[in-house]
Amino acid sequence: MNREEALAAARRNGDVLMTEGKHFDADLEIVLAAVQSSVDALLWADPALREDKQVLLAACAANGRALRYTKALRSDKDVALVAVENDGDSLQFADRLRGDRDVVLAACAQTGWALQYASEELRDDEEVVAVAVEQDPKALRCASDRLRNRPSAGKGRERPAAGISSKGSGSGGKLW
Repeated sequence: MNREEALAAARRNGDVLMTEGKHFDADLEIVLAAVQSSVDALLWADPALREDKQVLLAACAANGRALRYTKALRSDKDVALVAVENDGDSLQFADRLRGDRDVVLAACAQTGWALQYASEELRDDEEVVAVAVEQDPKALRCASDRLRNRPSAGKGRERPAAGISSKGSGSGGKLW
């Protein structure tokens, strides 16, 4: 397989690096194409490119869980924000940024359950919890004891029928 064929194949299915990686795993253009179509392409990329910010930004924009394949860039706020905006659950891989308010707010806005990965301090932050609960009312379970058990928790909040999320219901009711 020549370079042009590998590039075309990587655009269709990034897993081509698994079979052709020996020849193209350090080719930035091919790796960028591959990570946009398959998050697992990072497994087959040259180790230096797994830690390349441009590559990780592209991979995280396509699939936030790409953050799990880096060590050095897990604590890079730009990379983490792209990852959590794509998949809030990728906050679990952003070790040092679980206490960063901006990153946690973005994660909780994408999926309320990301609150479970936030620092203890942010699980006790009313705004962060409100964002998470607005996205998914059941995320209140991940809030601090203080917020979860306060007398007003759950009052005035719409309770959707079992198995039905109130997100996007258009009801405009207060969620928390």
